[in-house]
Amino acid sequence: MTLQANFVLRNQFLIATGLPDNNAVDERYGNSVCVGRALYGEQKFVLSKAVVVFDIDARDELMRHCIAEEMVQVMGIPNDACHYRPSLFCEDDIVDEMQPADRVILRTLYDARLKPGMTREEAMPIARVIIRELWPE
Repeated sequence: MTLQANFVLRNQFLIATGLPDNNAVDERYGNSVCVGRALYGEQKFVLSKAVVVFDIDARDELMRHCIAEEMVQVMGIPNDACHYRPSLFCEDDIVDEMQPADRVILRTLYDARLKPGMTREEAMPIARVIIRELWPE
């Protein structure tokens, strides 16, 4: 997989992300100071390229959070969520490194027992076992 990181002004997100128009950037990303896009190659479900874009005008604390968040998200965890906290994936938490539960999720995603293309019904029982192994509490 190749990774392209762009540090640009917010009004240049359109060019840097490759989205078709400014409305798409505004609708999809709102006022985000960072965005990431994971792209898939010829083999379905296998990442081939990632593009991350950061607003150079973001304050330092938020920039550190964005860099960590987007680098992890383009590895296959694409959405923000606050199902547990603190989390790198929760917009309400400004943390600049993966939290313990974040690590468990990423390690679960890359566990060899989970195969590209599995259905949710196939993957969830396996994922539950992996999570119990990684987080036995």
